[in-house]
Amino acid sequence: MKTRGILFVLCTAALLLLGLYTGELLCYIVFGILLSILVYAVLTCLWTLLDFHYLQNIAPKEARKGQNAVLTIQIHNDKPFLFPFLKVSYRTPESLLTNTKKEGILSVLPFHYVEIREEFPCSLRGNYPIGITGVEVMDLFGLFHFSMDLTRKHYHKMLQLTVLPRVLSLNDLPLPEIRQEGLLSNQLLKTNETAVQSDIRRYAYGDPLKKVHWKISSKMQDLYVMNYEMTTQPHILLFLEMNLPDRIS
Repeated sequence: MKTRGILFVLCTAALLLLGLYTGELLCYIVFGILLSILVYAVLTCLWTLLDFHYLQNIAPKEARKGQNAVLTIQIHNDKPFLFPFLKVSYRTPESLLTNTKKEGILSVLPFHYVEIREEFPCSLRGNYPIGITGVEVMDLFGLFHFSMDLTRKHYHKMLQLTVLPRVLSLNDLPLPEIRQEGLLSNQLLKTNETAVQSDIRRYAYGDPLKKVHWKISSKMQDLYVMNYEMTTQPHILLFLEMNLPDRIS
């Protein structure tokens, strides 16, 4: 109860006492008006909270890291009076990570609804319980305000947003390029394994000098280079785990 509400109640009680003391009809009339305002303010606030209607949705329910998701909350007023002040609290992945809360302030006409739409990026993978968490109402005259924690209600369920790891398409594997026999370029991963000499052949342009077999070359009066059997083969096998776990943390 705010200070304004306390003063209003005290003024109403003072008018009642003044009317009883003086017997003036005007005091009773003003007292009746103030009492009606007081009862209307309390009843409309309590009715709004006890029969609070809302809808919420998250799209998509599963998103890749880096994508955007949209949280939509609809507040419905199916009552014959105005919702002059509503403060809606809700969670997003960002507010969960920073331990804060988002708030939306709105008013709703009778038999209408108002929509809160929040778009946010999915920056970290995991499971996030998001959605509306609480509501605060204030009467038309600003005398009283009441709040309700929806997470304590048995009928309330938080929305679940699953953020999956980012998928990148690779046209080519970024492996270092080495030369094989001075002629053919292959994408091989360099290792410390020793190659096995297989045979010799005539020198071709581009062959490294360290492969020249100088003893044979001096005997044959021509340049010959050594061929090697590579123990590392230019073949790659990729094994992908395509089954998603039950819960991504």
